[in-house]
Amino acid sequence: MCNECRYKGLIIYHNFDGSKFNTDYYTIVNPKLTDKNGRQCHVHTTTEGLAKQIIDCFHLLRKYGSAARYRRNIRNKACRLLGMYIKSS
Repeated sequence: MCNECRYKGLIIYHNFDGSKFNTDYYTIVNPKLTDKNGRQCHVHTTTEGLAKQIIDCFHLLRKYGSAARYRRNIRNKACRLLGMYIKSS
């Protein structure tokens, strides 16, 4: 089961009951962009607050190209919503 809400044009799903890890988690989906496999760009996070931070960072990156005030893991997830995949070495 999951609950759906919209925040600044993106969709946040609150997933619970039936998770393979037996914990609640949130999925953020960019409904306007798909990856090369045809799936919508999405990321997962543990709390609603982090989900909203990722979306705020996403909008800064999209508008200005920079979001230095956010931590690296949040910026990487926001980039994934833009279709850019950051690989660590």
